[in-house]
Amino acid sequence: MGVMAFREYTDTHRQPPPHSRDTLLVLPSPQRMQRVLLALTLLASLSASAQKEELFGNGKPPVFRQERLDRTFNKSRLARALDGAAGSNLDNPGCAQLVGGLLIALAELAPSLHKRDENFFLDPVLVEAVNTQLSTPRFPAMSYLVSMVRRVMIDKRLPDAWLETAKQLNTSVKIIDLARLKQLNDGVVLVDSAYFQIPTLKTRYFIEVAAANSAVTDDVARSFHDTYVDRQIAWAGVTFLDAGLNTPKGKKPSPTEMADIVAILEYVPPDPRKTVLDLTGKNYVKPAPIRVVAH
Repeated sequence: MGVMAFREYTDTHRQPPPHSRDTLLVLPSPQRMQRVLLALTLLASLSASAQKEELFGNGKPPVFRQERLDRTFNKSRLARALDGAAGSNLDNPGCAQLVGGLLIALAELAPSLHKRDENFFLDPVLVEAVNTQLSTPRFPAMSYLVSMVRRVMIDKRLPDAWLETAKQLNTSVKIIDLARLKQLNDGVVLVDSAYFQIPTLKTRYFIEVAAANSAVTDDVARSFHDTYVDRQIAWAGVTFLDAGLNTPKGKKPSPTEMADIVAILEYVPPDPRKTVLDLTGKNYVKPAPIRVVAH
């Protein structure tokens, strides 16, 4: 039926052949060309600002306020188990697995909490585990995980009782990232945008700096630095290489410089050979690693 509809559309909207006598090549006037060039220049400048808005929003973090669903969650048996309340049955292996699994997911998504919007990001493998191993028709585990995130964002920190419950469960679960939960317990620190990753940084640099022409009158390097470099980030897929003071060789660091510690990270772009079948026989050049200096 779709093929028939497509054929009917193409028959009723038939166009003349590209080289028929009905085909005309019309050259625009110089004034129209100037207007087109001006429009393209404005479009290029707007795309950079639009991209900034898309990545980082207005810079103001979302405000989480307690709603009815939050009050309902606080009265749930899961909330009582997280609080370590008496009778929460954490000694039961099934209950321990459920609460421990949700705490694992909460710890893993913690770095993706950002100022851009209310969304958070979780590894697809963990999403599948939450939806299949922790969920039942009467217990939608992902909905409860969202309520846990909302509780943390409303309180602006992980409750002390939840951290103690995680420590207790980790003696048997053993894979809860207690360091990330402790960081949440100290206070939620939001990155600017979890959408902002290294591939995006490379793409925007090429468009806004490397490919900038003389029509752009701004200091593109400074504008790029202010927009993309001075950011609180949480990048996935990077390897920690080293850390130290950002001090020139031969100079002793002053007490004020002791806090200026930088981390040397390395990002290796994905190898396209893992997803693409190359039959050209050409010598393959591996993607070059990217070194990142982060304060």
